[in-house]
Amino acid sequence: MMIFSITVSAEVYKWVDEEGVTHFGQKPPTNQNAETVNVSGGAKTGAVKSLDPDTQKAADGMAEALLSEQSSSDELDCGQAVSYGRDGIDSMLQVGRKNYKDGYMSKAEYDKQSGALKKIKSKMSVNDCKRAKGDDKKFYTCLSDGMNHVAHCGKKYGG
Repeated sequence: MMIFSITVSAEVYKWVDEEGVTHFGQKPPTNQNAETVNVSGGAKTGAVKSLDPDTQKAADGMAEALLSEQSSSDELDCGQAVSYGRDGIDSMLQVGRKNYKDGYMSKAEYDKQSGALKKIKSKMSVNDCKRAKGDDKKFYTCLSDGMNHVAHCGKKYGG
């Protein structure tokens, strides 16, 4: 059985202003309701760099898009699901490596997240997919479409 979880380290708030414009930020607005959106990102401790506000907003929007459902399908294709899942994890590992190298992620957070992602990737296989039941099967079905990111499918079906 494959257990999928992605460590989330950054807390982001989402709100819609009076004009209907959606905003994202690291702090909730005053006098307005905001929902918490979990995004994958670097730890904000130690000597870790911060992003400028425009870049942070773009990163938050990208993270929200990756974590949202892009398509829905009931068709399971284990070969595609494993390929898409592994590719997605490889991309996340590349981004994490770059974020660490460029100072936007601490070594401890990089080690934690990359270790978790590598463990998940090592468990993903066509045989595991074919044997999957329950939420594990739903996870692979979610990935079969190719429009959904592994982060979304893992968040939705992995706990």
